[in-house]
Amino acid sequence: VMLGTTTDTITWHAAGQKEGMTYFYTDSWKQYVNTYSEDMMRSANQYFLYEQKIAGKQFWFSHDPMITLESYPNTAFAMELNWLKESYGLTELTAANFVKSGSYWYFVP
Repeated sequence: VMLGTTTDTITWHAAGQKEGMTYFYTDSWKQYVNTYSEDMMRSANQYFLYEQKIAGKQFWFSHDPMITLESYPNTAFAMELNWLKESYGLTELTAANFVKSGSYWYFVP
């Protein structure tokens, strides 16, 4: 599963597509938020994470998770990281939870 954010050079969904991974993305995100609410879409994202965890999938990140946690704590990516923390029963996320492999990072609970 590829999680991440968007920068000028890469998006999490482009990285996921390139690597043949699962990712949560729709071009209609803003339309869905307007129709269903931000909270409902966040819940859908969390359910997606739950389904991937139950399926035993490895979580990967297109962008450095520690930078997101430290500098962008109110983003959807930070929400996903905090969901992982809580879902795996961790009290905090540290650099040891994210291993760099090539251009990406993967999660180690």
